[in-house]
Amino acid sequence: MEKWLTSADVIEVRAPGDGHLVGQTYEATSAMVDTAIESGLAAQAALNAQAPFERSAILRRVSTLISERRELIATLLSAEAGKPVRDARTEVERAALTFRVAAEESERGGGDVLDLGINKASSGRLGITRRFPTGLVAGITPFNLPVSLSSHKLAPAMAVGCPIVLKIPSNAPLAMLEVAKIIRRGRRPRGIGLDHGDVNSRGRSTRYGRSIQVLSFTGSPAVGWSMKERAGKKRVILELGETPEHWSMSAWTSTGPRRAVRRAPLNTPVRPASASSGYLCTKRSTKSSSSSSSPQPTSW
Repeated sequence: MEKWLTSADVIEVRAPGDGHLVGQTYEATSAMVDTAIESGLAAQAALNAQAPFERSAILRRVSTLISERRELIATLLSAEAGKPVRDARTEVERAALTFRVAAEESERGGGDVLDLGINKASSGRLGITRRFPTGLVAGITPFNLPVSLSSHKLAPAMAVGCPIVLKIPSNAPLAMLEVAKIIRRGRRPRGIGLDHGDVNSRGRSTRYGRSIQVLSFTGSPAVGWSMKERAGKKRVILELGETPEHWSMSAWTSTGPRRAVRRAPLNTPVRPASASSGYLCTKRSTKSSSSSSSPQPTSW
C-alpha cells in the first residue's frame, strides 16, 4: 500500500535569499528508511514482471504530467533553491525530457544476439544475451539541481524495473515531492521511496547496507569515494562535483592517483562560477592572457 509518512521532526524549508518559509515536510528516521527498503523489496517481483510497453507508458505519462505542472513545480523550485524562475522552468523541462527518454530506452533494452563463429569450435552457433533488473537501487541527490538530478536516478530505475529508495535534499525537497505525487498519478506500481533528512539515518538503518544492489550518488568527491569504499561488491555510480580552481577545456591525461596534467592546445581556460544564491556551481569560458600552450600540472 502506498502511503506518506510523517515524523516528529519537522523540516522547515526556507528560501536561501531572504529566509522566508517556503514550506514544511518531515525528516525521515532510520525506521522509515527500513520501511521504504522493505516496500521496494516487496515490489521487486511485480516490477520485474512488467512488460516494456507498460513501463514506457508510465514514463511517458509522468513526462506529460510534469510538463503540465511545470509552473507549480518551477515556482516551488525557484523559492526553495534560490534560482531564477527561468532556470527553474528549464530544470523542470529537463526532468520531463529525462522521463521521456527513459520511456524510449525502456522499449529497446532487451538484449543482443551474437554470432559465435569466431573460431571453429563455435562455428554456426549464436549467443543470446538478456538483461534483467539488478535489484534495489539507492539514490542520493544534492541540493543544486534537485529535480533534474533526482529524475536522472528515478527514470532509469523505472525504465528497467528496479525499485529505488531516493534521498532528496532536505533543504530543497518540495518540488521533488510534487514530482513524486505525479509519479503516483502515473500509475507506477510500488517500489519508489523518497526520503529526506540526516544522511546518517541510512547508516543507522538495519537494512540499508545489505539490501541495496546499486548505489547512485551525486555530490562531493570526499563523500562519494568514501561510500564507494564501503560499498563492497555493489554496483556504484558516482557523479562528483567540486570543479578545480582553474582548468582547461581539453582532455585530461592521468599521471597518478592524485594528479593530472592538462594540455591546452586551444588555450581556452575555464573558471568556476556560481549562480542561484550559490546553489548552482558551473564553469565559464574566459580568454587567456597567455599565449603559451605548454602543459600545466594541476592538483586533482
